[in-house]
Amino acid sequence: MFWSQPQDQTPHHPQEPPTGPHLMDPSIVRPCPRAVAGTPEQRQYDSATGTFTLRYSARRADSGQPFAPGAVTEVFLPQSNYPGGYRVETQGAEVVSSPGARVLQLTTTPGQDTVRATVPRG
Repeated sequence: MFWSQPQDQTPHHPQEPPTGPHLMDPSIVRPCPRAVAGTPEQRQYDSATGTFTLRYSARRADSGQPFAPGAVTEVFLPQSNYPGGYRVETQGAEVVSSPGARVLQLTTTPGQDTVRATVPRG
């Protein structure tokens, strides 16, 4: 979330709220997990390389029990951060979304306790 009390902090919009392409400024918009089928442990985004990394336990935080098979983790990947597409490297999970989808979907490989996904620019 981005909040600016004085509107003059947003480039090219000194008196008006940001609109259009300024809302998708890569310095503000970042990849973000929307839903995690597990317990998040780490997320990181390197804006210089466009590499997003997510690591999570495939177990529930409250009970330590695994999520049901087929539970989906979703990661939003903004077009502005990946204009030429992206690659996906996973450990402990399979990609179930279509190639190049704006929402990356992962399911945990059966028997895995930890999932790591790395998403560099394509």
